[in-house]
Amino acid sequence: MTTMIITITTMTTTTTTTTTTTTTTTTTTMTMMTMMTMTMTMTMMTKMMMIMMMMMMIMMMIMMMMMMMMMMMMMMMMMTMTMTMTMMTKMMMIMIMMMMMMMMMMMMMMMMVMMMMMMMMMMMMIMSMAMKMAIKMAIIMTTITTTIMMIVTMMMMMNNNNNDDDDDDDVVEEEKDRDGNDNDNDNDNNVCENNYESETIDTTRQCYILQANKTNFSLA
Repeated sequence: MTTMIITITTMTTTTTTTTTTTTTTTTTTMTMMTMMTMTMTMTMMTKMMMIMMMMMMIMMMIMMMMMMMMMMMMMMMMMTMTMTMTMMTKMMMIMIMMMMMMMMMMMMMMMMVMMMMMMMMMMMMIMSMAMKMAIKMAIIMTTITTTIMMIVTMMMMMNNNNNDDDDDDDVVEEEKDRDGNDNDNDNDNNVCENNYESETIDTTRQCYILQANKTNFSLA
């Protein structure tokens, strides 16, 4: 169990670090692109777009390599450790979820970058603004995108943690219910207390009197 917890924590840390690094790299490239494209022709812009796409592809490859490494490590750990099949399945599910999250993040980042580039191109085409204003706008847009991405990552991580906690709570509640049922079965001998139809004090009193009469009759 401890090994499972350790592995989950390491996976979460690695995912967070990778996401943060990717966000930072994308923001830097975006700022550089905006800075460079301001003093370039449209042909140069298209060329830069191609370069940026290549960079994004390289990043995707790196991410895929890291994911494959993580998969291999996890599989090796599973094979070496003496785990039950349920534990293994749970770990596999967590790993798949992490991979899906990473893929989602990458897709979102790609979409964000493309949207940013399109917006910048439109701005350059429509209005002829000053260099300082363009730089300011680029910085503002990059900060907005970074904040959005960070919020999304935090939300995803929080949701995963909450789901795990809920599962544990459910197990505890089930155990409590079982104990409660056992206690109820133990107290089934007392008919008057377990008589749910007896709503008032008078009916319970009558019940006790009847029980006493029954016992007296049996003794007699």
